[in-house]
Amino acid sequence: MQEGDVELCSLDFDTEYSRLYLQIWLLDDKVYLVVELEYPYDGLIFYQINSGEEASIKYVGKVKGLSISPTILERSTPVTIEFVDDTEATHKVTVTSASGQVVQRLTVAAGQTSVSLNTSSWGKGMNIVTTKNSNNETESCKLIVK
Repeated sequence: MQEGDVELCSLDFDTEYSRLYLQIWLLDDKVYLVVELEYPYDGLIFYQINSGEEASIKYVGKVKGLSISPTILERSTPVTIEFVDDTEATHKVTVTSASGQVVQRLTVAAGQTSVSLNTSSWGKGMNIVTTKNSNNETESCKLIVK
């Protein structure tokens, strides 16, 4: 992150990846730098971007315990979320459209290992499924509705 000629913050990755994608996401009025990596770690890493006088980039976490399928779908195709690592926690699920509109919210009870989402009211384009467990750990996945 740079302001004029002054470097405010930088990210270094100590491993070579076959692909590295950078995205900026706006979720719940917060701005995130999302790093999508392929091999040797396949997944997403989230950094929160804070602007203003004390601009910073703060590591938030990696997506690890969530499986969502399908990720590219036709409207009305059910989406299944499986909680892989954290099946004993309650999860809050929020689906947000690319424009930032909340499309769907639900709570998944502790012990429930999967849930199916009804996509019939979702608009075409990108949607972001975000889950937050009872430890306030957040994971997200993008879905494309054709």
